[in-house]
Amino acid sequence: MTATPPVSGATDSLAGLFLRSEERYPARPALVAGGRIVTYTELGEAAERLAACIRRNAPADAPPLTAVLARRSVTAFVGLLAAAMAGHAY
Repeated sequence: MTATPPVSGATDSLAGLFLRSEERYPARPALVAGGRIVTYTELGEAAERLAACIRRNAPADAPPLTAVLARRSVTAFVGLLAAAMAGHAY
């Protein structure tokens, strides 16, 4: 397996970089944790579901912040990516 080349644009957001990688490499592994391999598509779908929940439930008058408490895992990465996709700091 060859390494995925970096996506250009040092000023891009985490969410933007991820979405471009998901578009370019949908079936490639995006994350390997605890023996589990997750593709860009799988990770993107899970993060977007959680990001939609964050957007729906975040108070309109509150700062865009999301706390993520999880052990190192696929779930933790989904949480961080979802916060970024929702436009929140984590």
